[in-house]
Amino acid sequence: MCKFLIFIIVAFYMAHYVEKYLRKKMHLETDPEIYRKKVNRWHSRIEVVLYIIFLFSLSYYNQVPMWIILAAFCIVYQGFNIFMDWKFARETKEHLLAVIFFFFYLASIGVGTLLNVF
Repeated sequence: MCKFLIFIIVAFYMAHYVEKYLRKKMHLETDPEIYRKKVNRWHSRIEVVLYIIFLFSLSYYNQVPMWIILAAFCIVYQGFNIFMDWKFARETKEHLLAVIFFFFYLASIGVGTLLNVF
């Protein structure tokens, strides 16, 4: 459990600074209120449904390894965010940052699996 907490803290720390660096490098909006907004009402609602499905799958599929559930959630959730940002807010270029973080999240899950964190 301690190894898991340390891994999560380090991953969040890295993600925060990688995001700050990429936002500066890609000339994206840096105001947290603006770039955290969803593109429309359905974006918010479907995200809530995805979170509920993820929490349900954590408790229901206890024989499936955790990394598989995390990877599946990452693929579906980030894929949905990438699509919504690309389709409805293409001019903000947030979808490019979401694609980069899609691979960052998958790499983090892979490293966590290799280190037997999950």
